[in-house]
Amino acid sequence: MTFRIIINSVVLVVSTTISFAQERTLTGEEISNLLPTIKVKGESYTQTFTPKGLTTYIYDGRPSEGRWMIQDNQYCSTWPPNNAIECYDVLVDETQKSITWIGARNSVSKATYKILEN
Repeated sequence: MTFRIIINSVVLVVSTTISFAQERTLTGEEISNLLPTIKVKGESYTQTFTPKGLTTYIYDGRPSEGRWMIQDNQYCSTWPPNNAIECYDVLVDETQKSITWIGARNSVSKATYKILEN
């Protein structure tokens, strides 16, 4: 009996935790509106975006500057000296302040973000 109560409690906690995750795919317009207002923080990097399409990626203290744009409801970027454009679906969980980038080859990158103050 005690074992069954513990199992049911664990199932309830897991179900509750999963139900709080509200990750959803953004449209191109939503991506354009969100990115200039946030700072993304990954395990060893940060990234910011300007409304004019510039982005700064800082990895282990080393900055790199690129350009970003929206194509077919995806976030796309290019980083000199390479002119190749890489595009990603963008998913966010506004409750958890998490952002997920999914690339063409199903590469997945997860990070958190914070809203920048004006």
